[in-house]
Amino acid sequence: MARETFISQTQPEKPHEQHRRERLALEELVKKTDRSFLRQRREGLLNTKEEFERERADFLAMVDFDEMHAIFEQLAGKSEGVSPLKMNFVYPERILVIPQDVSNYREIIIGDYSSSDNIIRLTSRLPVRWDEESSAYTRSHEEINRINSLTLKGNEVAGTKELAMLRTLVHEETHAVGHNSCVGLDDDNFSESDFSSKSGYDHRYDIYDKGGIFFRAVNEGVTEKICLQVLREYLKRQPWPQHEAVDTFKKCLDLRYDEEQEDVANLAEVGIVDELVALIANDQEIPKETAWQAIMEGYFSGRPFYESESFKQLLKKSFGEDFTSHTLPRVAELTNKGREPSAEEVLKMMRDARSARKQPKLQGDA
Repeated sequence: MARETFISQTQPEKPHEQHRRERLALEELVKKTDRSFLRQRREGLLNTKEEFERERADFLAMVDFDEMHAIFEQLAGKSEGVSPLKMNFVYPERILVIPQDVSNYREIIIGDYSSSDNIIRLTSRLPVRWDEESSAYTRSHEEINRINSLTLKGNEVAGTKELAMLRTLVHEETHAVGHNSCVGLDDDNFSESDFSSKSGYDHRYDIYDKGGIFFRAVNEGVTEKICLQVLREYLKRQPWPQHEAVDTFKKCLDLRYDEEQEDVANLAEVGIVDELVALIANDQEIPKETAWQAIMEGYFSGRPFYESESFKQLLKKSFGEDFTSHTLPRVAELTNKGREPSAEEVLKMMRDARSARKQPKLQGDA
């Protein structure tokens, strides 16, 4: 949906200022990526930069962006008050493919979208090299093998590395077309404390005291569910060049979260959203699609389902008079202790809250 940027709470960013800031941000990220290439090349981890640039060019040439964007427009067009004409699409010139940052291998970024800079980054799906003769390289075989195993596993599950990148691209494009708002984009007087952003259901400014971690998980789940819808429709309309791998990829799109397997595609977060949809639909005796449509509408419009009066009533019936009194304080408590709760933990908290709602009060209870 429309992307809004502000210098301050009351001062929208002027179009020419926004264009300049975003141009400089892209230039800086390209320079940073170049430095990363050079550093990792010196350490013997990469082949040539041209190999990565060729991977990017070959992949983007396989994607029909017009068809993908048309599907997003149709989905958003079903939502009340959402204009497909104002959707914020990210085009290839603002999509970068970056090398794996092996210095931070425990937090491998497969892809991300910057709502402030309007840039999508995709991590290369090429395996990282191991060079026995590199004197600068200090990491162990175990570390490099972990990166490569996750990369190769994702490629194998998807069918090809290009299809794995397609899923990541559509996921990040989904973030971009959701409602995005950034406040505090004053380059001359930028202050981290004054900066806040909202993307879909993810509120970065209230993450510690109002259950923001919970809504981040919900946001990723909603994003991935929309992503899956777009991918399925895209493959119906637009034959993928790697025909032999499409059946494998379609099976990948139907996977559900398995706690015995390492989650590589936000499937646990999808489980949270599915649970939320099912609880609301069952309690209100409405089709799941109706509940899901309302959640999706809030994602695109910036009017969250949990702030509308009708869905407040649904949430109260499902989780209790004050939903935030059950789940969100517990999420914030874990976060403030330095550990973000997993999606599985959040899902259990949701079920416990609903279970507590169903328990009859004992005499003497307040």
